[in-house]
Amino acid sequence: MLRTRIFLAFLSIYTVYIDALNLSTVIVYIINGNYFYAIFWAIMWILLTISMICFTVSANHSILKHRSVKIQRQKSSEYFKYQFTLLKNALIPGIVSSFLYTILNSCIR
Repeated sequence: MLRTRIFLAFLSIYTVYIDALNLSTVIVYIINGNYFYAIFWAIMWILLTISMICFTVSANHSILKHRSVKIQRQKSSEYFKYQFTLLKNALIPGIVSSFLYTILNSCIR
C-alpha cells in the first residue's frame, strides 16, 4: 500500500509539472499576441487538468474503499459496486479528456 502511495505521489508531482508547463504556454502566447494558439493551449490545459483530477480522485477513492472493505470485512460485491460508480463518475471522463488531449497534441506535431 505504501509503494502505491509513493508511486501516486511521484506521478501527481510529474503531472502537476506538465500541467504548469501547459499553462505557461498559454500565458506566453497571450503575451506574444497569438490568441488562436493561446485558446488552443488553454483547451489543452483544461483537458489535461480534468484528466489529472479524475485519475487522482479515482485512484485515491479506490485505495480508500479497498482499505475500508478489508477493515470492515464487507463483501467484495460492495467494492465492485463502488468501482463501477467510480468508473462512471471519474474514470471515464478522465479517459475521454486524455484521449482528446492526445488527439489535439498529435495535431500540433
